[in-house]
Amino acid sequence: MESFRHFIQTEIRQAQQSLETLFLLHDEETREDVVPIIPLSRLKDDPTESRCGWNFLQDVQNTEALPNGQRWLLNYVLKTEWLQEEFLDIQQPSHQFLELLLLLCHITGGQPARGTEILSLRHHNTVHGRHRSIFIEQGLVSTVTSYHKGYHVTGSTKIIHRYLPQPVSEMMIYYLWLILPFCEKLEILAFGKTEAPSPFLWPKAHQGEDSSYLSKILEREARQHLQTKWNITYYRHAAIAISRAHLPSGGFKRDYGVNEKVTDQQGSHTSWTAGTIYARGLKEAPGHVEERRMQYRAISREWHSFLGFKVQLGPRKRLLVERMNLESSTQKRRCV
Repeated sequence: MESFRHFIQTEIRQAQQSLETLFLLHDEETREDVVPIIPLSRLKDDPTESRCGWNFLQDVQNTEALPNGQRWLLNYVLKTEWLQEEFLDIQQPSHQFLELLLLLCHITGGQPARGTEILSLRHHNTVHGRHRSIFIEQGLVSTVTSYHKGYHVTGSTKIIHRYLPQPVSEMMIYYLWLILPFCEKLEILAFGKTEAPSPFLWPKAHQGEDSSYLSKILEREARQHLQTKWNITYYRHAAIAISRAHLPSGGFKRDYGVNEKVTDQQGSHTSWTAGTIYARGLKEAPGHVEERRMQYRAISREWHSFLGFKVQLGPRKRLLVERMNLESSTQKRRCV
């Protein structure tokens, strides 16, 4: 397992170096001297916001923590004379960074998504009403995908939440906040692009068609750093086996249920109905259920800890039914 953890740390370092290239830093400059710091724990989000083009960067609650980054890199280039002849070369490093970011999102978020699912992540709401799939929650970036297998049986899709560890969350935000706006403006001003910017995080991939874009990255990085042959299927089997053997919870589940609560039964409805219809949080996105989301976050954090990221898991709250069962069994033993 140490070789696997070392592989993850190597990919993190490579992605960090690639990100610094995108910031157009001089060899004598450090990121801390030039690039504003992201206060992850202070960032807010409104998953219910459905306006076209909106994401957490436009949330008024983040105005102080994330000042408008639309012109940050452009202003940096304009006031730095030596950059004014070199900044056009940012396109290729941008593609390289996105490849590493994709790999890290796929591996560090928890149970790996299907290739077509992760390649369809959208960073802002679209004109056709499609909701974004990248959010901020309690200091971490979360990605949300829909799982359609079994739809013809159940009649519903499964909403899956995955949480990225702090270093990957930070790189994701830096890219969306400071790098992507510059690249989009560059494509318009320097290369004459006329179509609207893509809402997809990985626009070079063929969303919903195949997973070859991700598969090639997995194969390349595993061959270079692990001296082994990997593809999406191999890694899926490996991740499941590792989680069953090493995670405190006993492994990933594709779908976490909602535990039935006595209070919901008293209200003549199931806990699933309560979570999806009644007394929903004002900041709960359509289709998202708080209890299920918390379970996904907990399993992602266990995975982060296993991979070697610093995580404070904290004690898990016992559900009401579990506490009542424990109290009941204790009382029975006393009576005996």
